[in-house]
Amino acid sequence: MSEKMSEKMSEKEGVNERTIERDMAKLKKLGILTREGGRKEGKWVISERVASHKMIYEKNKMNKSREEIL
Repeated sequence: MSEKMSEKMSEKEGVNERTIERDMAKLKKLGILTREGGRKEGKWVISERVASHKMIYEKNKMNKSREEIL
């Protein structure tokens, strides 16, 4: 990951830059995060499996919030 990317993410998330780099390395090793394309024009992609689990989680979370409101 470029220095700029980890620096931007650490500022946005309020965590140490090294924490971002370590967590990204773990996600890459697990196959959750992959790189498509080159360093300049490429992008980071979350695996399809993880993305679908996140959508289900968010949907359940929204349903629970609605129930609490009612």
